[in-house]
Amino acid sequence: MSLLASSAPLQVLVEHIFDPTRYKLLVVGPPSSPCLYATFTGMLGGCKPAKRDADTGVLSPVSQGGKNFLERRILNRVLECVIGVDEGGSSGDGHER
Repeated sequence: MSLLASSAPLQVLVEHIFDPTRYKLLVVGPPSSPCLYATFTGMLGGCKPAKRDADTGVLSPVSQGGKNFLERRILNRVLECVIGVDEGGSSGDGHER
């Protein structure tokens, strides 16, 4: 992870939007990237996770609205992504590195 965290921004294709803060991303560039064509789950830093109903697991109306908005704006588009690690050594997925 430290190799990616210190590298230049990656070009990623947004393949799937799980909720307003989590995305499935495919690395499509630059050609010299050490993880070209790798898929990973990206999370937005500094955002609260989406609210889900405890019984059904369905997104709250506000979270569903955010997901619908993002599907219209960024799904199947190539974006620039910077991978980082926060001060505590976590990559954002809750696991310590």
